[in-house]
Amino acid sequence: MFSAKITNFIQVTGCADETIADYFLKKNKLHLNNAIDDFYANGHVVVQESANAKVISQIFDKYTDNDSKDQIGIDGALSYFSDMGIDVENDVEALIAAYILKSPSTCIFNKTEFVSGWCNVSPEITSVADMARYLHHAKNNCDLMKKVHNFAFMYALDEGERKLEIDAAVALWKIIYKADFAHFEETGKHTTVTKFVIDFIVSGKSGKSQISRDEWEMSYDFFVIPLVELENYSESEAWPVLMDDFVDFLFGRV
Repeated sequence: MFSAKITNFIQVTGCADETIADYFLKKNKLHLNNAIDDFYANGHVVVQESANAKVISQIFDKYTDNDSKDQIGIDGALSYFSDMGIDVENDVEALIAAYILKSPSTCIFNKTEFVSGWCNVSPEITSVADMARYLHHAKNNCDLMKKVHNFAFMYALDEGERKLEIDAAVALWKIIYKADFAHFEETGKHTTVTKFVIDFIVSGKSGKSQISRDEWEMSYDFFVIPLVELENYSESEAWPVLMDDFVDFLFGRV
């Protein structure tokens, strides 16, 4: 009976893709007339998404290895990022990709999340070059970058651990706030507290050997505070103790 409805749907709508017919029939609880009406109202969107998914799937397949057709491994991921002109170890674009594609671990991508991730970003992404352009511009999206920043903590955390080792945290911060460090190297001037805080932690003056999740997530908002505004810093604003200690150190109160 279901196959007959698929056939009828295709005959009436002229849509030759059985997966789309299947989608609309199941969406409308197998009511043929409702499914046909829904297709005429929304079919152009679904057809575009279906076509886009096929293109993204083909891109994914290019980077899989012989062991699994449903996963891109480390070698394939390195090739993928290289084709986009992205340095996995130094460019924040690699972290953005890991976030939107729900990478389970470093340089590992599963097909379902890869395809759905790129399809959700935009139906206009149909090539590796499109992906690279999106990732390049995405790093200027503050809302997205806050999510990427928070994602990075769990992404880099060793299995079974609840805190991030200082070396790992600093390495991630230097990737995420690469622009701040580049600005300092070019001008010798600081615009935010980012480099000051990281230097404070690396020097050992913070007394920290690990960073907690709360400290990590709060650091995103703290790091973007302009230096000139730190004079108005208040410990009553519920910042982690790490930030309180840094401000005390900066103003010579310890």
